[in-house]
Amino acid sequence: VSIKIIIPDVPGALAEIAESFSKASVSIEGIKQDEGGNVSFTVDNFESAKKVLEDQEIKFTTEKILKFRCSNDRLGVIALITKKIGDSNINIVNIFVSSAGRGHAAVIYVGVRPEDFTKALEVAKEIN
Repeated sequence: VSIKIIIPDVPGALAEIAESFSKASVSIEGIKQDEGGNVSFTVDNFESAKKVLEDQEIKFTTEKILKFRCSNDRLGVIALITKKIGDSNINIVNIFVSSAGRGHAAVIYVGVRPEDFTKALEVAKEIN
């Protein structure tokens, strides 16, 4: 699950959320912030993250995402994943990667339209 929030576009706003998660023993596994305060992230404990956001009255939405774990960040893995999904006539609406660089483990998060999620999940099983 990807959690999406909008935070104030000011220095330190993201740090406050990250600190709150840390205090609640929630680990951020992947994160992407766009200009304007749009933040998407995945966490290791969704229920605890949800409670943190609700306690701070931060509005959020969720999106089911596909999660691909790679034992090492081998060349071409993103090409493989995106080609398989595209060849299945599924449009990718967002993608982000959590990696320490080439040669290290990586996690690739892929978002698709809700109506395509079940089909995309079947494609993901073929890839993993």
